[in-house]
Amino acid sequence: DILNNYIIKKNISIFIDIGSNCGFYSFKFANQNLEVLAFEPNSEALLKMKNTIEKNYYLNEKITIFPFGISNKNSRMKMQTLIKHGYTQTGGSGVTDSNKTKTNNIEIFEAEFKIGDDILKYNNKSLAIKIDVEGHEIYVLKGIEKLLKLNKCILQIEIFDKNFHIVNSYLTKNGYINVDKVNDRSNYFYSNF
Repeated sequence: DILNNYIIKKNISIFIDIGSNCGFYSFKFANQNLEVLAFEPNSEALLKMKNTIEKNYYLNEKITIFPFGISNKNSRMKMQTLIKHGYTQTGGSGVTDSNKTKTNNIEIFEAEFKIGDDILKYNNKSLAIKIDVEGHEIYVLKGIEKLLKLNKCILQIEIFDKNFHIVNSYLTKNGYINVDKVNDRSNYFYSNF
């Protein structure tokens, strides 16, 4: 609701969903006639998102799916996700240490990541960006540095407590102000306009 209110207040028409998972946010804002770009490196999450779009064909024209993550370098990275009740979870997938190996409750997989500024070439636009990348926040922000400088942006970003200082400092240094927070979800809202 907080992000939705900012989107309406700031008259935003483009939503960038970094770490889109199964597409909840993407679907919500596509249904509000925003242009939606969804980035997700987890193939299981992408399958669920594509199945939903297939059943709701009108979403196909409103959402552009990118089957990779955003980072500060082009590379393949190891990711991990939990296994619960025998099923691989799509939520909570995150980049992990390259030495990590599969266990009974953790699945390890490789995924592709690209520099966001190489793909997102917007200039002088009003953008809403949601970032939910399970600890990879600072690398995402560095990968979209030009995007953040060349546009008016409202950000919803989930920040782990251990990463808050570095992420907050980076955003503040780049002209962003913390405008809101959801306490129980570690979701912070920043704006540069």
